[in-house]
Amino acid sequence: MNPPSQQPLKNWSLILILTLLFSFATLAAVWHVSRLQSQLVESTAIKDARLLADALAEFRTIYTSEVVNTVKQHGLEVTHDYATKKNAIPLPATLTILLGEKLGERISNSKTTLYSPYPFPWRQKIGGLRDRYQGEAWRFLTQNPGQAFYRFTTDNGHKRLRYAIADVMRPACVECHNSHPDTPKNDWKTGDLRGILEINLSLDQVIAQTQANLKGTIAIFGSIALLGVIGIGSVIGKLRRTSVELQHRVQRRTAKLAKISTHLQHLIDNSPAIIYSAMPNDDFTITFVSDNLRNVLGYEPQKMLDHINFWFEHIHLDDQAGLMQRLRRLLAEGGQQTLDYRFRHRDGHYLWMHDSIRVVYDSSGAPLELLGSLLDITNRKAMEEALYQEKEEQRILIQKLQEARDQLLQNEKMAAIGQLAAGVAHEINNPIGYINSNLGTLQRYTDNLIKLIEHYQVMEGELKKSQSEPVKQHLALIEQMDFEYIKEDLPDLVRESQEGAERVRKIVQDLKEFSHVDEVAWQWADLHQGLESTLNIVHNELKYTAEICKAYGELPQVECLASQINQVFMNLLVNAAHAIEKHGVITLRTGCENNEVWVEISDTGKGIPADKLKRIFDPFYTTKPVGVGTGLGLSLSYSIIKKHHGRIEVVSEINQGSRFTIYLPIKRQNDPIKTKIAAQNSE
Repeated sequence: MNPPSQQPLKNWSLILILTLLFSFATLAAVWHVSRLQSQLVESTAIKDARLLADALAEFRTIYTSEVVNTVKQHGLEVTHDYATKKNAIPLPATLTILLGEKLGERISNSKTTLYSPYPFPWRQKIGGLRDRYQGEAWRFLTQNPGQAFYRFTTDNGHKRLRYAIADVMRPACVECHNSHPDTPKNDWKTGDLRGILEINLSLDQVIAQTQANLKGTIAIFGSIALLGVIGIGSVIGKLRRTSVELQHRVQRRTAKLAKISTHLQHLIDNSPAIIYSAMPNDDFTITFVSDNLRNVLGYEPQKMLDHINFWFEHIHLDDQAGLMQRLRRLLAEGGQQTLDYRFRHRDGHYLWMHDSIRVVYDSSGAPLELLGSLLDITNRKAMEEALYQEKEEQRILIQKLQEARDQLLQNEKMAAIGQLAAGVAHEINNPIGYINSNLGTLQRYTDNLIKLIEHYQVMEGELKKSQSEPVKQHLALIEQMDFEYIKEDLPDLVRESQEGAERVRKIVQDLKEFSHVDEVAWQWADLHQGLESTLNIVHNELKYTAEICKAYGELPQVECLASQINQVFMNLLVNAAHAIEKHGVITLRTGCENNEVWVEISDTGKGIPADKLKRIFDPFYTTKPVGVGTGLGLSLSYSIIKKHHGRIEVVSEINQGSRFTIYLPIKRQNDPIKTKIAAQNSE
């Protein structure tokens, strides 16, 4: 123990050291806050500039679409010199600059500029690229129109932010810019970089406010440091006073712990769990085990302690390797683990044991021993297994119910399409029948009239000799009407009308065959006929993007739900058309082998990336742009083919195309689960 004369000196040295450490920590905190202040100024300025730029861009868009287009319809002129003209309003760019200037007067002395390398004549002085930053902004935003370009600059000792965004040519503005008599560029296209909107924002106000806050923060840190030094001295004094009191408490607690130890031993011996300890080595030698080992597993505790490998030898062979691996990991990583394994009872049967083990360390951090508790969970495992079997049966039933629901929804959808097709056929077939019949009659009448007129023309020679006034008028009328042309063109008109009517009739018939409105159950269907009907239905979707090549093989009729198979064909054909960016080829192949038929639909489109190929049949997953697809087409197709006990295979390469192959059994296969349910219901 230190002499009394040295104790105050030691205390003051400790206080001095703690005070210095606390001061250094305070200075470091102030320095860090200063750095954060600079970052906060810049991030705040960027946020303000972005909000202002977005607001001006949105204002210009709304002004162009909602105001300019409306006032033009009412005869008002939209021009840059609107102030000198009557019935005129400013151009969107002009009004945007004016609004930016007004907002700049209120927002930290900001400036708004709209410029381009192609300014109109009245903006030559202020609209071009006038400094290095504007040139860099133009080059960057030309390549990255969706991003912002900004720089922090210093002007006469004042820090400013120059923030620029792209002003992209919109479809409604292309014609106006290209056709304007003073336009500097007349080959604008939608998406071109028309100009740059720049916000030049002063940071003086933000910096001043932040520095003021920083001064207050520094003052607070100084006060905290002073209070900390005072508190340290007070704590040291209090620690000395409490040291003696703690010694007395330790003595009282030691006596109390001795009493508690006796109680704990009683609890350990009578607990339903087996408490044990083991050495933290490769053998895991047991060093202590509670007496209730006798009640749970039937062994004497001393027998387990005497036999070094007793514990390991009584573990089920299937559990030994995994258990030892986890125990070694526990020793390497520390902490606590729970293990479930089977342990052999004295009478030979195995019990499921739940083992909770943790590592105890000595003062140096080295593993000292393992403490564990074994609890018999055989009954719980049996209940879990029964519950798992029940859940698995429920999962299968829910899956089948979901499939039945999907099938019901599909049937309702196809029934609606079928009713629509039937209505269209009923409403169109009757007038088309009238048209076809009347066109046939009209053709016979036309042929007879032409024959009569040709016979009359033979007599024109005799009529010309009479030189009577009615004959001259008749000949002049024939020449004026260009009768020879009418005689040649009239049969063609009738024939083309008949072909058009036949085309309408064929479309209605294909629509009816596509939906199979007359089918209510599985039927034998011709897949080639289904493909042709589907091609006719989606003809308008395919004719501008792809050439259809057919390589049909010999196919027997297939027992299926033809309307649903046609739906699959339509989904694959439409997807193939969407995958072709300009113009390509869609190839249809069919064949039959090993009691199943296959239909292959391939395209020369952009292909599907390998990382996305495994997810294309997931519901709501799509590789198409937003708004183009729902992500349900391939998922529904997969469900339909699976319901037919078939399969879909897909092969795809980037920029080479994709190939989807559908395999269907020729004859319908019975669902074993539905057969089992039907048998149970019949019983």
